[in-house]
Amino acid sequence: TGNRDEIAHLDFTTMALPYFIRKPGKTLVVGAGGGSDVLLALKHHTPEIIALEANKQIADLLLGPFSDFTGQIYSRPEITLEVRDARQYLQSVDTRFDLINLSLLDSPHMATGGLQSASESYLYTTEAFSLYLSHLTESGILAVTRWLKLPPRDALRVISTALETLREEPLLRGVEKHLLFIRSWRTTTILLSKFPFTPEELARAETFCDERSFDLVYHADMPSSKANRYDILEAPSFYEGTAALIGQASKDFIGRYFFDISATTDDRPYFSHFFRWTKGPALFRQLRKEGLPMIELGFIFVLATLIQAAFASGLLILSPLSCLRWKPRSSHPTGPQPRISDFLTTVLYFASIGLAFMFLEMALIPKYTLLLSHPVYSTSLVLGVLLVFAGFGSLSVRRFQAKGPGFLWISVGVIICWVGLQAGVGDALFNLAMGWNLLGRFALALLFLSVLSFFLGWPFPSGLRLLAKTSPGLVPWAWGINGCASVVGAVLGKCLAVSIGFRLLMFIACFFYLVALITYYIGFNRKPTLL
Repeated sequence: TGNRDEIAHLDFTTMALPYFIRKPGKTLVVGAGGGSDVLLALKHHTPEIIALEANKQIADLLLGPFSDFTGQIYSRPEITLEVRDARQYLQSVDTRFDLINLSLLDSPHMATGGLQSASESYLYTTEAFSLYLSHLTESGILAVTRWLKLPPRDALRVISTALETLREEPLLRGVEKHLLFIRSWRTTTILLSKFPFTPEELARAETFCDERSFDLVYHADMPSSKANRYDILEAPSFYEGTAALIGQASKDFIGRYFFDISATTDDRPYFSHFFRWTKGPALFRQLRKEGLPMIELGFIFVLATLIQAAFASGLLILSPLSCLRWKPRSSHPTGPQPRISDFLTTVLYFASIGLAFMFLEMALIPKYTLLLSHPVYSTSLVLGVLLVFAGFGSLSVRRFQAKGPGFLWISVGVIICWVGLQAGVGDALFNLAMGWNLLGRFALALLFLSVLSFFLGWPFPSGLRLLAKTSPGLVPWAWGINGCASVVGAVLGKCLAVSIGFRLLMFIACFFYLVALITYYIGFNRKPTLL
């Protein structure tokens, strides 16, 4: 309605801290949503506000049916609403901001339950933080607010990622002086400043916290006695964790911490994934004491699916073997009777190409989400291009296979070179193209993926054609093996992407294609003779 007294309660949230530290002139709100962060900026007379909302449906509701309910805030002259992804927007403009605000972009229930642990987010990576810092004025602030989790992990990962980014800035010295961290009983707010916080600003932060019973967690000159005074925990774990991350032994602290709080990157953008395989047994024992708050359910669901898929696939692959009836060699109806080596070769070849194909697919879908700014666009394009152009590649196999026995080397060689190119220059190419419009980015992705997809279509029909000559009775079984490996590969690929990142996952896919290549030329290389 324009009455600032109606939103006075927003000053009693941790998100209000930047407005009491400095007076931002130009503010960028990432994930504007219903507009609480925009209202907070309005309350403090911010003259220019850019509100980013990636979800067009939410933007349409705020500009349409719910515009009166929100006080028509997005119609005000000082506010510009952009329906764009934050990183795509920042890559396309040269504007500098006094404040970039990322506040509570996740649902509190999903955050607490760990349901997003297997979901990628490119807003909280070192590359994203570097982009934010490059668009701040000399006195600009990056503010990140997350839901509080116990034991500490979300906030510590923000700190870890921020410090990794700050340490790479050549003009910044004494990174701890650029950091300010507070918490309430429900949220944590972390401020990163290009210019060190002054004693006057730190004093204002202390006053802000004392008046609201918020805990001042960390700043460079703060004694530990000032931490953990209001919402009292058993130990000042947020302060201790932050101090350890800033200290000289930060890598040791990250390595031995119960959760994975290492910096997230565009290669492994799973900010909410904190599970550590090395801490698995300890976590299981801890579950008996503290239960669900200690685990990330999203990743557990993926692991449970993997176990089911692996068990079912193994059963379906092995059960046909129990029905075999070995006939005299001379009376085998399909010609040469398969040997044990033929069974092993068939499993190795068709399982390898099934796993490799799905590993690439499960790496490319989230990877191209960064370029296309939306997982629906990425999934539709990557799956469509892979299936269509792999089909074209399969149609061409007969022609290329007839030209000579070395044709499959071409396919695997192109795949390996493509993966090396994607790993080497893919990120730089994405950063260059992210400022383009959506059609241009679609065209680039289509061009890049179609080359790979065409050659991905060669190994499967090539193996079937050769198997049909050497052991035709195993062809239906080979189809089943490849199908089961694809199901397992999709889930296993997701687990590996979350745990080790996209580059390593694609290199593992290349390894399996090399295994399949060797198997093709050695394992299948026998003439169909009667045994």
